[in-house]
Amino acid sequence: MFLILLRIKDSSCFQIFFILNKNVLQTNFPLREIKIIFVVPMRIYSKGTLRKFWETHSDARISLESWYELVENKQYASPHDVLQDFPSADQVGNGRIVFNIAYNRYRLVAKFEYAIRCVFVRFIGTHKEYDNISDIKNI
Repeated sequence: MFLILLRIKDSSCFQIFFILNKNVLQTNFPLREIKIIFVVPMRIYSKGTLRKFWETHSDARISLESWYELVENKQYASPHDVLQDFPSADQVGNGRIVFNIAYNRYRLVAKFEYAIRCVFVRFIGTHKEYDNISDIKNI
């Protein structure tokens, strides 16, 4: 397995970690020498959860597929970025954002991990089911 991790060490230096079969090589590069940095789109865990929901709630399918496609093809760096694309969504804390789905018939709670470009679907359901969640920040 080969993996490359990039991290900003400070305001002037980029750290690059090359990981190959558990061997780690660390290299520092001055930021001024970095010419091209590609950004990885968001990875959503999991589409299967959304698919399972729309199989029993067919009126949610188009909205969920649209949400998935939009989020997957973005590079969100903060909740502010997400809320620009979804003005009716609400930030509830601890990286979680609540989205209205299918003209507000359903709610989707997703946890965003901006540093690693991942989104975790934590809940999808009706408003009544959503209202029964006791601790939305830790779902």
